[in-house]
Amino acid sequence: MPYLNEFQCRLYVASESKALGRGGKRLIEKELGISHNTINAGIAELESSKMTPPGTFPSRQRKEGGGRKKTINPAVLEQIEAFVKPHTRGEPESALQWVSKSLRNIESALNVGITKDTAEFAVQSIRNWWYKMGIYYHNNADSLLITADGGGSNSSRGKLWKYELQKFANETGLTIEVVHFPPGTSKWNKIEHRLFSYISKNWRAKPLVTYQIIVSLIAATRTTTGLKVACEIDEKEYQTGIEISDEQFAALNISPNKFHGE
Repeated sequence: MPYLNEFQCRLYVASESKALGRGGKRLIEKELGISHNTINAGIAELESSKMTPPGTFPSRQRKEGGGRKKTINPAVLEQIEAFVKPHTRGEPESALQWVSKSLRNIESALNVGITKDTAEFAVQSIRNWWYKMGIYYHNNADSLLITADGGGSNSSRGKLWKYELQKFANETGLTIEVVHFPPGTSKWNKIEHRLFSYISKNWRAKPLVTYQIIVSLIAATRTTTGLKVACEIDEKEYQTGIEISDEQFAALNISPNKFHGE
């Protein structure tokens, strides 16, 4: 079904309905979520003497003026345009970042709350990965290398980011090294190209209307080189505006790297 256009879809469900016989329409409606009217329209097209010749398809898939009428919430449109406009077409931005920002902007326009992307959340994501996946693949590891952008929740200047990483290091015994991409250079992050680009391909042309759909599409991502993706929803709420005192920061065990440790 995902590979058929509307015209092909109607013919397919119509032929299946006729092959199934009595109760076929109801079964197709239940299993595929196809409306009764669509099945009837397909049957009419199959039985029509003006049926499109095999190997050709009409230039339009639905009649002029057909389909659900478009309605756009002006506030949502403004939020989407405000996000999209500053970005260049060729920027390989993280697909996850795009969804996160888009959902945040849209839900903000609709006055609906959404958990913020905080440093605590960023480190918790690393913690979840370590305990659910990393420790099983790298059970002899004594260190962990993290590549990160220079800004945002994992900012190179963020005190909370470093504070939460220290807590994670303390509980795991891992030495954690963080390498930040300088501003404007995250486009060379190989994760962007090896992971997020395939996620974008996997959900192309699919409406991301629920978190469950987003998670299932991300988790279904596969590549020919063997990449498999795990994904889950973190339903914990993270507090914003957490301040780390000078005393707390001074207690962190941080050593700058010899290469641009500043």
